[in-house]
Amino acid sequence: MTSSAPDTDLLTLIGRHPAVVLVANSQASDVTELRRTMPDDALFVFFNDVTRVLSEPFDRPSVLVARSGKEGPAIVRKHKIGGILNCFAPGALRAVVDLRCGTRENFAPAEAFGFPEVVFLDLTDFFRTRYTAAKTASSGYAMVAWLASQKLSGELYGCGFTGRRSEKWKVFDVHDWAFERIALRLFETSGRVRLQPSSVLDPSAIEALARQFPDVERSRFVEIGYEVLSQRIEHTDMFVERLWSVTKVGRGVREAFKVFRRRKGTEL
Repeated sequence: MTSSAPDTDLLTLIGRHPAVVLVANSQASDVTELRRTMPDDALFVFFNDVTRVLSEPFDRPSVLVARSGKEGPAIVRKHKIGGILNCFAPGALRAVVDLRCGTRENFAPAEAFGFPEVVFLDLTDFFRTRYTAAKTASSGYAMVAWLASQKLSGELYGCGFTGRRSEKWKVFDVHDWAFERIALRLFETSGRVRLQPSSVLDPSAIEALARQFPDVERSRFVEIGYEVLSQRIEHTDMFVERLWSVTKVGRGVREAFKVFRRRKGTEL
């Protein structure tokens, strides 16, 4: 069955479970530990190329979110969907969600997923005034923000949402990571989502400063903090510019090799 009405299908599916666990494609996501600590009937939500976090078929109730792009989801376009579906034990995967968050993103035909339960979730209007202009929400953040706004009866967990680059996986600059980290912290402090690892420091920098300087208003911390951060960013930019200049030759050689390989491939 396919559907374009997430309020009646996806939310109904989610509502059958006492907990929803969103698992980011991050080295901070420990699926083995999540299986041990989460309720048996929790619904796990995975994203795109789940081979990053699943090393064997996952047997708990699950949903796969495939993020659309200009030509549909990359896992469909690159013919990865078959292998990704095999990451779930028979009967574990409840639905595949084709997610769209921007006007330049397009859904793929339902039959392209090779799975009977496909839901099309269009959050373009939802994020039109809820996200930084000229940027698009990351898939994980999009689902956290949307589900947090639905007033679910069960618990909502976000696991591995660090927004940090690792040695194996990069982060994309089409997303506003600073905005997302701030919003996730607000979601967590308001009790609308539980993050693992937590984004809340105890004490936070502001709380520690308030205890150190009890006679100073908190607004003053923000003013001084802005000045300090501006100076640090300016200092970092200087070193980045120097690094960019130093690596100019290496980048030129790398581009030349790319051209050579393309030409060699054409000749062959």
